[in-house]
Amino acid sequence: MPANLPAEARAKWLKVQEAKTPEEKLRALRDFLSSVPRHKGTEKLIMQTRRQMAILRKQIQEKQKKRMRKSGPRFFIEKEGAAQLILIGMPNSGKSALMKCLTNVDTLSTEAYFETRKPIPGILEWEGVYFQIVDSPSIVKGSSKGFMNGPQLLALIKNSDGLIIVLDASQDPLNQVAIIEEELKAAKIILRKRKAEINIEKKRFGGININGRVTDASKEKVNSLLRTYGIEHANIWIKGEASLKDIEEQ
Repeated sequence: MPANLPAEARAKWLKVQEAKTPEEKLRALRDFLSSVPRHKGTEKLIMQTRRQMAILRKQIQEKQKKRMRKSGPRFFIEKEGAAQLILIGMPNSGKSALMKCLTNVDTLSTEAYFETRKPIPGILEWEGVYFQIVDSPSIVKGSSKGFMNGPQLLALIKNSDGLIIVLDASQDPLNQVAIIEEELKAAKIILRKRKAEINIEKKRFGGININGRVTDASKEKVNSLLRTYGIEHANIWIKGEASLKDIEEQ
């Protein structure tokens, strides 16, 4: 290591040496590399560090492949990283292609429908944070009723930290979204934030009282809106978080 490295880089190199797993070491090396100044005296160090990072990435990918081979067909995937995100979509929507781009894990996608028959995990590294991406079997109309291992797929989705919905833009994407939402809703998985429950109780005097939270408007704006509808005195009960538009639509 060059003797003229700044103190920050030296401190980060110590973290590289303390790292125990390939994932930790790769993260530490990336952090170290960001603190190394670029000049002729550090060219060799930068090249060696990048080579070491490439070796670690390969080791991590091999580890993932071995885990996939050992696990066998199953619909439960043990969580790894900061969050588990499931790729879901209709048949031939491009989930496997996106999986390859994000994680470099090839799930052997072809033109055949229902090609992905079991969940396959991979790791996406983004700015030192690791996310587990899972390519899942296709969701179809009837999944919530047991078709094509639907209950297992929906249980996997329900256990995840988030979803990435993949759509085929050439095959009526709005209809795809509608089918996916319908199947998820049947399994009590809600994609969109539930609207606030709003009850406007008119009264004879006392002005307008707001009980709850309006996210995008002051009390004065709410009062002004209600007056345009001839409401001068009312109690507004809000369960959840409401916008001014939500109140207007009541």
